[in-house]
Amino acid sequence: MLEVLRLAITPSTVELEAIGKRYAVHYTHCRGRGLELTQAGPSILEVKGNVSNQRGCVSLLRQWLQMQGRFHLAPWLEKISHETGLAFRGIQVRGQKTRWGSCSSKGTISLNYKLLFLPPRLVSYLIIHELCHTVHLNHSSNYWSFLASFEPGCSALDKEMKQAGRLVPRWVNWGR
Repeated sequence: MLEVLRLAITPSTVELEAIGKRYAVHYTHCRGRGLELTQAGPSILEVKGNVSNQRGCVSLLRQWLQMQGRFHLAPWLEKISHETGLAFRGIQVRGQKTRWGSCSSKGTISLNYKLLFLPPRLVSYLIIHELCHTVHLNHSSNYWSFLASFEPGCSALDKEMKQAGRLVPRWVNWGR
């Protein structure tokens, strides 16, 4: 019964569409109360320890997602910043509950690691969206015109972003 419950909450695969990678997740029960996540191969994640601790397993996977976000989203932001000429001062990668990204008045851009589950075109759009906030820190008509100068399809992409939460697997938000 416990195994069935674990499989219902913790994933057997993690597919990161933004970067075109899919990982099999293997769970190995070991004595003790601790948990450890390792990348056992190019496409295999292994969780070892008290794998009946579902919250712990999901927490480890979220920490891994955050590291993947830093590794993949930061260079993506830097590339688009260079291409557009829109500068930023810093980057944070977090797991916000309700936002895909934000831009502070000091030019720090926060990106949500859940972007990794979205198609690349939506991730690129969101990055451009946030970079445009380094010039217009609002959603005024001037902002939308400015954004459209970099991304002519911004209106349709913005509508897609409003529905993109359905692309994030349930386990990512479980227990929060």
